[in-house]
Amino acid sequence: MTFSVSKLQLFLQCPKAFYFIYQVGIKVPKSPSLFYGQAIHEGIAAFYQQQDPLVAFEKSLLAPSQEKPLNFAWEKYLEEGKLLMETYKTQAPFFDPLVIEKFETVPLYHPVNREPLPLDFSLKIDLITKDGFIVDHKSTSSANPKIDEMQKLQAVAYTMAYQTLYGHKPEAFVFNFLIKRKRNPRIVPIFFHCTDDDEVWFFDIAHHVIDLASTDCRLIPPMVKSHYPCPVRNLCSWHGQN
Repeated sequence: MTFSVSKLQLFLQCPKAFYFIYQVGIKVPKSPSLFYGQAIHEGIAAFYQQQDPLVAFEKSLLAPSQEKPLNFAWEKYLEEGKLLMETYKTQAPFFDPLVIEKFETVPLYHPVNREPLPLDFSLKIDLITKDGFIVDHKSTSSANPKIDEMQKLQAVAYTMAYQTLYGHKPEAFVFNFLIKRKRNPRIVPIFFHCTDDDEVWFFDIAHHVIDLASTDCRLIPPMVKSHYPCPVRNLCSWHGQN
């Protein structure tokens, strides 16, 4: 058994949703934005492999898939994504890739006493550069993207994982924001530099959540506010109808 940023974020946003999805095993269909985001990732990965990102994006978005959401507005997403991929060809930040789209599972350690977390950490790396930057691609509609607490959790966790893999800290964690617009989409990289205090903060949160997640967590209230729709809102008394 392992933990991930998505599991950690879900537990903080709604332990009851975590219970239904990870303890009961209810299957949750992918949201349209998540399905679209995966196609965007395929396009960007192709770009850093010296291939055409537009072709890779279209292939991923239009391919038959059981994961495709019902009533998926593919024409809207196709038009939006094609414009974003064309923009990426000309505005993409320079990253010299060492690792592209790779899954890893590693232990994470307290930065001071080297205590390991009870579970190993699973992550999907979008990009690691040869000069030591971790890059994560995120599509957003915000004109001025900012790093919130949920995103900080990812940046710190990935920084700690990088240390386990390479024996030293990365230069920075880069949020590579792709700002979706009907006209003039933009690419905005934001750099996050993780400190030892950030790692202690993450370690304490992760350890607390891992301990709680091993229990029946149906009655634990949400720990952070969430602006995203609950994936099991029809079953959830906190964010749904019951």
